[in-house]
Amino acid sequence: MYNIKLTITPKSFLLLGSGEGSALIDTDIIFHKSGFPYLPARRVKGLFKESFKEVLEMEGKTEEQIEIEKIKYFGNEGDKENDGMLNFQNLYIIDWKSVLNELETKKEIAALYPDNIKKYFTTEIQQTAIEDGIAEFRSLRNYRVLVAGNTVHFEGNITINRELINEEIKLLSRTALNLRYAGTRRNRGFGKINCEIGEQIEINDKPESFKINGTELKVNIKTISSVVIADNQGEQNTVFTQKDISGNHLRGMLAGLLIRKKTLKHSAHNDPVFFDWFLSGKLTFGNCLPSGVETIPLNIHKYKGQKESESDKRMDVFRKKDDDMTRTMGGYGTIENRTIIPEKVETSFFFHSSRDNRTAGRSTKNDGDIFYYEAIDSGQEFIGTIKGETELLNSLINEFGITFKAQLGKSRSAQYGEVEITLSEPPKKMTEVILNKENKNELTETNTYILIFQSPVILFNENGMPEPTSASLKEYFSDKGLKEISHFATNITHIEQYNSVWQAKSGKLAAYNQGSTFKLKFDKDVKNALESIQENGMGELISQGFGKVKFINSNEFAEEFNVEERKRTKNNPKNKPVFANNILKSIYEKYNQETCLNKLKEQAINAAENKGENKINNHLIGRIEHWFKNANSLSDIKKWLDDIKGKSAEESLKKADLLNELEKLTTDFKNNKIYWLTYLQTLRKINKRNNKSNEQQG
Repeated sequence: MYNIKLTITPKSFLLLGSGEGSALIDTDIIFHKSGFPYLPARRVKGLFKESFKEVLEMEGKTEEQIEIEKIKYFGNEGDKENDGMLNFQNLYIIDWKSVLNELETKKEIAALYPDNIKKYFTTEIQQTAIEDGIAEFRSLRNYRVLVAGNTVHFEGNITINRELINEEIKLLSRTALNLRYAGTRRNRGFGKINCEIGEQIEINDKPESFKINGTELKVNIKTISSVVIADNQGEQNTVFTQKDISGNHLRGMLAGLLIRKKTLKHSAHNDPVFFDWFLSGKLTFGNCLPSGVETIPLNIHKYKGQKESESDKRMDVFRKKDDDMTRTMGGYGTIENRTIIPEKVETSFFFHSSRDNRTAGRSTKNDGDIFYYEAIDSGQEFIGTIKGETELLNSLINEFGITFKAQLGKSRSAQYGEVEITLSEPPKKMTEVILNKENKNELTETNTYILIFQSPVILFNENGMPEPTSASLKEYFSDKGLKEISHFATNITHIEQYNSVWQAKSGKLAAYNQGSTFKLKFDKDVKNALESIQENGMGELISQGFGKVKFINSNEFAEEFNVEERKRTKNNPKNKPVFANNILKSIYEKYNQETCLNKLKEQAINAAENKGENKINNHLIGRIEHWFKNANSLSDIKKWLDDIKGKSAEESLKKADLLNELEKLTTDFKNNKIYWLTYLQTLRKINKRNNKSNEQQG
């Protein structure tokens, strides 16, 4: 694998639209959740592809030759087997990782709030449509644009799967030089950019390995970019994402990585290693949940319509009856000492557009599509396991290494899907608890347990068809002495898989969704049997991450639970913070300057408003404003004060009680100038207000 650095520098206002607006901004640009602007990889890839085609046209290539080259470099749209050899990443400001790391330790500083960071990089521009010299009705538009400057550079990598020859490098270099405009309104002076590529650098991906002695491997997945794992829910123009990484997705990701690494393509099933890992069922790929937490059981409810701030109580509907309407709490978290600690998966929505004709300036009103992606944000971690024979687990470690990168989900060639995977031996865990925590080795008198599905569970009926019903559940436990299912709180989902060889989806399998909970009563000792089910899984397709369950004693739950949010440690420095990154330092200094300036203006406005009756007319106000605007130092103002001595202007200033204040000007000329200009503008408004009041009284 090789990386080529891509750098883009704005040379004019840049409006790379997000597709969103607000009450005061009609068209906004794209921001990271921290407030920093960035260039999304999908946009960069589209611009690069457009410039690539233009370069080939200038070289005299035919349409057929251009299409062949385009597929070679950028892939064939819709063909998952041919993504092309160029993989684009988002372009962020220079030294992005160090900025994020330092920002994490200083994000409680007001200057580094997202809105204040946005103000540092952007400005707002208003435009109207003019017809016959007059602005058209309702044509005013407010744009937020990125301001070009010496500190605004964006960089990222283009990843390639092999070393490029000299001619291929030259073609990419010409493509970068030809890319001179980006974004909206580029035919109105916006969007001028400078694009450059660097040398190709080989990525050292030789795996470091280790050996384990057990039958379980810990998997830690960290999202490097946003990740879209398409969910079944949604609408025509929106793709929602799952909030975890299922065992099936983990299995598919590793299978795809092995196929590309060994160039197996459609003959992968003939490879003995591939067969043993992914087809034989010898390895079981578990779900990877955020921060290693669990799904909150569906029997834990809160009152319907209840706001989070109104109560921090949740109830177990199996143990507490209430006439009020309730709904499930849902989500992920941990339950400790009758306290629920929720864990939220951070996601963002991204707007995209596509069109067949990408000619610069072409409107998308008549052709093309728009759509939204919901994506898991970067920087989040998911933890799961792979279980199986020790020899197979060690061979997997030897092949991939301890830490390696992979692609997951949709749109993997641009902007989305980059993850970092770390394999390790799990710590020696205590025996999994299926009993009460305070009494781990004894059954309850009634042999009553709570069954919680930690992943979707597929149960077949007597005819071999998926059927998530109480009858199927009773059939599954028929040989274990199940006496009664006294309570249940369930949700049904449908499992649908994708076969990349056939380029087709499988049929849908109905299943109990994760979080589904049952209260089971047995008429005999089933401790060992339940421990086995908990260890090995339940139902069908266990090796693909389905069927993970947990048993606990029925008295594990209380009637009510407290909810405790994870609180972040605040960092409010009393003294001026020290910054290692110059951009964060500049943002902090600019914010403080603007804050001081606003306070100074506020003081001037209050002083003018509290002055009482204004005894200075607009003509003299205009003369004083003119002198302050053109003054370059305090001596210029004092010279003017000397010039008006004995004249009517001096007398007017005395009557207005302003002369003494002007004569007391301090050496801080810049702040004095701002103060007095604001003061005089306020006096002018007071005069206007008084004149209007006099006219109404007259």
